[in-house]
Amino acid sequence: MSYRNRPLAVAGLLLLATGCGGGLLDVQNPDVTKPTDVKGETGAAALYQGARSEFIGAHDGDGSATALPASIGLVYLTGLLTDEFLFPATPPDLISIDRRDIQRTNGTVGTAYLVLHRARIAAGRAATALAALPNASRDPRLGESLALEAMTYLLFGEAFCGGVPFSSVSDGVITPGSSISTVQMLTEALNRFDAALPKAAGDPEIVNFIRVAKGRTLLNLGRFSEAGAAAAAVPTSYRYENAHSTADPRSGNNIKNLMWDTYFLSMSNNEGTNGLDFVTAGDRRVEAVPGGVSQFDLETQVYRFKSYESGAAPILLVSGVEARLIEAEAALQAGNVGGWLAKINSARAEAGLDPEVDPGTAAGRVFLLFRERAFALYGTAHRLGDLRRLVRQYSRGAETVFPTGAYHKDNLVRATQVALPVPQTEENNTNYKASDCDPTKA
Repeated sequence: MSYRNRPLAVAGLLLLATGCGGGLLDVQNPDVTKPTDVKGETGAAALYQGARSEFIGAHDGDGSATALPASIGLVYLTGLLTDEFLFPATPPDLISIDRRDIQRTNGTVGTAYLVLHRARIAAGRAATALAALPNASRDPRLGESLALEAMTYLLFGEAFCGGVPFSSVSDGVITPGSSISTVQMLTEALNRFDAALPKAAGDPEIVNFIRVAKGRTLLNLGRFSEAGAAAAAVPTSYRYENAHSTADPRSGNNIKNLMWDTYFLSMSNNEGTNGLDFVTAGDRRVEAVPGGVSQFDLETQVYRFKSYESGAAPILLVSGVEARLIEAEAALQAGNVGGWLAKINSARAEAGLDPEVDPGTAAGRVFLLFRERAFALYGTAHRLGDLRRLVRQYSRGAETVFPTGAYHKDNLVRATQVALPVPQTEENNTNYKASDCDPTKA
């Protein structure tokens, strides 16, 4: 079993790390552990596992959440804002996300924003602790922690509007950050992936994670040839997944909870005119299971994503298939149609699918590329970044790629947002102004 999958009782390790020889009743605040108290291998291991847990909670959601707003995760939120997921229940906060009309007071988005920042800080603390160990140069956990920290910047850049501030915390003191643009967030992510790579101790699992994530970041920056080069060495069979378990609610797959155990989520099909046919395409990568009519609104037909049927189902973060699709886009941008199609079909072959043929037009090739990305990376928080790229890099109108027009119930219509807004709570930061964020801009 690899160090990444080895069970670890984090709470117990934290207690061990704070022991200092006194009696139990001598502890003033037994539920609070200061960062300075978590030292050595035991403390670093606890911080590392804690950082991974925080990141998974931010990306996939917290399976222990039984009420909303809660740590519902970017997979859920970005899927609702795009054409991946449909909302079949009634809470207005979530309907507004599905309708692209999110208020800055939206508690669900506010919690997701906070948890992603918490994951960023946790990964940085873990990296600091691991770097202080005697064997740091041989410990791939250091590179992984740095890569997870970099990934939070990438996810902020893809999911949230430009204008996110990044505050820091040291010894319990918060230093307010200033707003930075989408390009600045992505550039920060790229720089951090570059810094993480030499700290991965040559571990192929972590090295390939960084390569694909760097390629994804470069695509977002429009640096296509560099993106293809970054991902080229990753084997097509490679997968880095966020692990889940049925051992306890927090570690479970949150999408399973919300889609299979309740009626808080459904797969979409041709949503809002522009949405892809995820349910009816008959594509094995997005197998849909009919779930009947929602027990909340009593009108929306629910479809459940077969791959997330189990609470132990992992959620993909990066993969060799994504690497091939990054190379495909780089080839298309370079005018290499043969290479573009070969990379697409290499990715399809990994899923056991027949090869595609060249549609014969520039527009058709772009459509096929992004369709393949949508089906191969479904339910993994990639789609929002791709739709924003179609607007930003391919000059598509937002209302030609995002779900638009009449909403599927309540006689509502969709609005025009293409990103999650920075929540109102950030206005406590004196370096931030609400005008810094425009969620209608890609």
